[in-house]
Amino acid sequence: MDERILTVIFSRDRPAQLDATLRSLALQCHDSAQLAQCVLYHATSPRYQALYRRLADEHPEATLIVERDFRTDLIRLLEPWRHVLFLVDDNLFVRPFSISEMVGALEAVPCALGFSLRLGRNISYCYPLDQPQPLPPLGEVHPGVLRYRWVGAALDFGYPIELSSSLYRTRDLAPLLTALRYRNPNTLEAALAGQRRQFAATRDELLLFEQSVTFCTPINVVQDEFRNRAGLRHPASVDELAERFERGERIDVAAYASFVPRSCHEEVELRWR
Repeated sequence: MDERILTVIFSRDRPAQLDATLRSLALQCHDSAQLAQCVLYHATSPRYQALYRRLADEHPEATLIVERDFRTDLIRLLEPWRHVLFLVDDNLFVRPFSISEMVGALEAVPCALGFSLRLGRNISYCYPLDQPQPLPPLGEVHPGVLRYRWVGAALDFGYPIELSSSLYRTRDLAPLLTALRYRNPNTLEAALAGQRRQFAATRDELLLFEQSVTFCTPINVVQDEFRNRAGLRHPASVDELAERFERGERIDVAAYASFVPRSCHEEVELRWR
C-alpha cells in the first residue's frame, strides 16, 4: 500500500485560487512529498477547462481529475488509502506544518475523529454565521498539537466532519461515503454533518495545531444550492480571477505567510505578482 497521504482538493471554475492553494501548500508543508495530491474538478465551459489544463502543466505534483460522477469518482479515489486530507480551492496556507506529525498524532489518539488544519486558539469568530466563536477547553497531545472534545462544542468547533482542511482515517468515513447520497462537495459536507452523532461515543475528539495553518477566502460563490456568505468586503468574481490567470498573474501566496486568521473563513484582499 502507498504510504503517502491522499489529498483531495475540490475545485469548480477557480483555477487562479486553486493555483494559490497548491503553491501555498508546497510553501508551508515541510513534507509535502508525502502527499498524493488529487484535484477533483468541474469546469463549466471550455475556457475553464483550458485554464485547468494550463494549471496542470504548472503543477506536476498534482493529478487533475475531471469530475464525471462526483460520488462515484470520490469513492473510487479513496479506496486504497489509509488517510485522506480534504481541501478546497480557496484554501490559503499561512504557516509551516508537517503532515507526518498530523498522521502520527491522529494514530496516537484513537478517540480523535480527525485533525483540523483550520482550527486553533486564534479562532474567535464564525464567519458563516457572523457570530463570536467561543473556544472549547483544550488539552495537549504534545507541544504544538492540541486536542478537545467536539461533542458539545459550539459553531466551527462543533463541526467535526468538513471538507475544507481536515485529515481523517479513511476507514472512518468510507461507510458514510458509500451509504449517503450526494452530488457535489456542498451536499456531501451537509450529509456528513448530519451523521456526526454516530461518532460521539467512539471518536469524540478533534486534534488541531496551536494556531491555524490554513483558512478559506470566501470572496466568491460557485454554486447556487446554499446561500453561503461571501464577497462582502473583498469580492472577486471567478471571471475576473480567470482573466488575471490568463494574463499570467498569480496570487502572491508568500504575502500571507504568518497571517493569523480569526475565523476559519476570512475575506482578505488578494495580492498578485
